[in-house]
Amino acid sequence: MAAESDGPKRGPKAELLRRRLNDLRVEAEAARGREGTQKRLQAAVRRTGEPGTGTFSGQRASDWAPARADKCKLPQDFGALLAVVAVWSAWAGEASLRADGTIAPAWRKANKGQWDRLLREAHEEREEPVTAAGADAAEKRAHIGLYLERVRNRHRRLNLDVLGPSGMAGEQAMIEVRQVFMPQWAKPYVPRMREELRLALRTRGELVDELEARVAELPQREEQPRPVLAALAEEGGRRAVVLGDPGAGKSTLAKYLALALTGGLEAVPEELGPLEGLVPVLVELREYAVPEAWGDTVEDFIERAHTQAYLPLPRELLTRLLQDGEAVVLFDGLDEVFDPGRRAGMARRITAFAAKYPQCRLIVTSREYGYQSHEFVNADFCQLMLEDLTREQVEEFVRRWYRAAYPDDPQLAERRIDRMLGAVRDVGSVGELAGNPLLLTILAAIGQSRTIPRERREMYAHAIEVLIERWDRDAKLLDPPTPCTTDVAHALEGLTVSRRLKLLERVARRMQEGVGSPAGTFIHHDDLIDIVRNFLVESNVGASVAMAAAKELVDHLRTRNFLLAHYGGGLYGFVHRTFMEYLAALDLLRRREEEEWEREELVALLAERAKEPAWHEVLLLMAGRLRQKDVAAFLGRLLELYWAPEAVRGPMLPLAVRVLAEVEEVGPPREDRQRAVLSVGALLVAATDEDADVRESATIRLGWHSADEEAFDGLLRGLEDESPDVRIQAIASLRKAITRPESARPALHTPLSDPDPTVRAAALEALTLRWPTHPETHAATLAALTDPDSTVRADAITALAVRHPDQAHPLALRAATEDDSPETRSRYLRLVTLLWPDDPATLPLLTERAQDDDSDQVRTTATEGLARLRWLATEIA
Repeated sequence: MAAESDGPKRGPKAELLRRRLNDLRVEAEAARGREGTQKRLQAAVRRTGEPGTGTFSGQRASDWAPARADKCKLPQDFGALLAVVAVWSAWAGEASLRADGTIAPAWRKANKGQWDRLLREAHEEREEPVTAAGADAAEKRAHIGLYLERVRNRHRRLNLDVLGPSGMAGEQAMIEVRQVFMPQWAKPYVPRMREELRLALRTRGELVDELEARVAELPQREEQPRPVLAALAEEGGRRAVVLGDPGAGKSTLAKYLALALTGGLEAVPEELGPLEGLVPVLVELREYAVPEAWGDTVEDFIERAHTQAYLPLPRELLTRLLQDGEAVVLFDGLDEVFDPGRRAGMARRITAFAAKYPQCRLIVTSREYGYQSHEFVNADFCQLMLEDLTREQVEEFVRRWYRAAYPDDPQLAERRIDRMLGAVRDVGSVGELAGNPLLLTILAAIGQSRTIPRERREMYAHAIEVLIERWDRDAKLLDPPTPCTTDVAHALEGLTVSRRLKLLERVARRMQEGVGSPAGTFIHHDDLIDIVRNFLVESNVGASVAMAAAKELVDHLRTRNFLLAHYGGGLYGFVHRTFMEYLAALDLLRRREEEEWEREELVALLAERAKEPAWHEVLLLMAGRLRQKDVAAFLGRLLELYWAPEAVRGPMLPLAVRVLAEVEEVGPPREDRQRAVLSVGALLVAATDEDADVRESATIRLGWHSADEEAFDGLLRGLEDESPDVRIQAIASLRKAITRPESARPALHTPLSDPDPTVRAAALEALTLRWPTHPETHAATLAALTDPDSTVRADAITALAVRHPDQAHPLALRAATEDDSPETRSRYLRLVTLLWPDDPATLPLLTERAQDDDSDQVRTTATEGLARLRWLATEIA
């Protein structure tokens, strides 16, 4: 074992290493206590089994991490250093050690590289004569280096426990911001009034001529969106306000910028090139607005926050960075300063801070609600409005998410990706929600344990639960609202999450009933207060207390829970129509369960609503939870309306097909059975509907009757439908045609030459799953190896690997280097790693791709494959 290096290492790299170690040691000892530390550390380090730890002495770690720089000795054995860091990290609460005391593979993968770099750079650093200026520069670099490291560690991970399904706290995957963040596009912010809102205000007589004229004068030229990172990095973004809807990713954008500038990414994104080298300072305005901090100046508050979070950026150094323009200050969450007067005061403080440090870059984030632009416009701030994620960005986010969530199980990751992308593409309401980064993150977290397409109600329920209760309490760290009196506090305490949900159902009922009226889907402040007050009075709350509590609760829902938003003129609306529709469906179900209606009354009401397309999604959401006999009666009434000569046939049959698609089975009373079940004839009519979604649903139901000759022929016609989705569903239904397999199998060879690659892939999958040993299936698989689409080729090789691995192996090896598609090359690499980890060709292939592939995605996949091979070797050893 080599001796430690004696004497002071005054270079900034050595000092950075000492400070990092000392910082970690102090944190670990604070958690575990100082008594007997060296002896316990010595035993724990030896237990890791890392190289160089067999004769490790606890005193060595004290020499590496002293409080004084002149007492420091540099470590020589990296294995011992890594073991010490892992043990101290475990004491501080990280999952760095396994139950047997060895280092956890996931922690090793995440931390080994940075500590190896720190030690190597410290040893390579030349010792130079120390001058006063040199010492000051080294001290500055060491402070900044340690500060950047702490900021990286503070913001690199997403807090997923508050987003995933209840009961899974502590079990969510460890996903870092850098792995999934998708920088949005943004447009210059121009306050505009939605046409529906303007009509609602005019109807209530609350749109004054001056306001309407001002809106009409706004420029009509549509500004083209551009990447938000590029907009913030250019000279015009030196002072910027970034606005966005609730959950639009404003805070995550601020954290991503901090990570990018602290070295938390593999490289600073090209768009942020002009900002490289700046020191990020993140100021969370909700913490600044509390009474204890409001008396501070901005600089005082930053110093206070840094001290509490142990972020070592001394006040003198911070001031120098601000004055010299070497920092970018990120003021996050102006909208989370809820008091309007204090919010206006905060805006004035920010603009005064900008005037005091004219060389410094400033970025402010806020929701559009409550934002007053004049203070920032007068201070020459540019204003940007974040756009929703594009469909391409949503799909890339989904791929990144599940590959990060399942790094050691690529096949499971791909299955989750396919499942979630299917939901985003095929379920309209899910696709609409996915454009919002917060809701997309909730979707992805739920998708780790549930199937989204069949259970979208559960997804909506969980999203609303998060938005009502858990997001504020756990993720945003906001204090609960402070009621004005004890009686009001007592009234609000009785509003549990379930009772608040019931209250929101009533609000949604009123708003959904306004569909088609001039007021649209908005509700006025006075009407909203009345609903809440009446709800509380029903719960035995006195009228005067109920009124005060209603005002308090409306403000809480509007400003804190991201469900209801104030649109101006006293009008409120749900932040997303889907939430209104889901809650309106729950209201109908609850009223039926509480026997407000008999079955015939319910069916009459639903049939009346069925004439209005704006109610169809509400009816579909409701149908999946209705009692079987109620569903049967409703279906029967829809068919009666469809076949009745005097009826407006309109949407009745397509709606009936969709209702049937929402339920697992229909159990009507015996006398209603004939009218409740959609006949094959009706399904065949629906299969020719102009709406592709209706044809797809009808094709699913025809599959239930595949033993019927007319239904089977309808499925064959579905293979020729103009919609690829219908053709794919026909393939799936024919694959399940148990009573006529030998008629279905030849038919499924036809779509192997379909012009749409997704249809060809579906046909190949159906054949290989239903008839895997049939000679013609094997021939079709071999033919698909030359398909022009890379995904179909990859599916063919994967299918071949199951039955004929010797044939598939050389094909996969070659395709992993030669295929044109980076995504497909990555898929081949995962396949090779999973099925042939011990083959002599696997390690060289992964090494070569990790070094030489021109795609970041492929290099990352290859690197993950190499890590998996090392992990397998460790497990076997």
